[in-house]
Amino acid sequence: MAKINNAGIALGGGHRFWEQDVGDIFDILGTNINGLVAVTHFVLKHFMIPAKRGTILNVPSVTGLEVPLPNMGTDIRVGALRPGFVRTNFHYQRMGKDDEKFDGVFEGLEEFLPEDSASACLWILQQPQRISIKALDVVPSAQRSLGVVGREWSDRKSKQT
Repeated sequence: MAKINNAGIALGGGHRFWEQDVGDIFDILGTNINGLVAVTHFVLKHFMIPAKRGTILNVPSVTGLEVPLPNMGTDIRVGALRPGFVRTNFHYQRMGKDDEKFDGVFEGLEEFLPEDSASACLWILQQPQRISIKALDVVPSAQRSLGVVGREWSDRKSKQT
């Protein structure tokens, strides 16, 4: 059983982003993001979780990472820094602002700190104007996927030192 997320809408008829109607932009986001979330949630809840199997394949477009430069007449670069599991307020809120739970999330891990994300961000920004970093995924080495952190990686690393 598979769920392939490969649908969306585009509006604007070739107009530059800043010339488009902001209502159209919100319609695009509502459909392309909320639609993906709603359908994926439904398929997981009613089919994959009960069956305890399945595959979700997201097929995004590079359009989300790119400004159509020929249409803009500028040298504006667009890229994405996609940090992984970072010790920030994001996870503190996720854990209900509970200090013990928050510390437990990172227990046994060599932490990825906000400063690490900041360094990656600076690296992207310091590239010459002729170079455009479209996307950079920066995660702690122990992070296996969005929700899976291999604490054994930190254990192995600590034994090597």
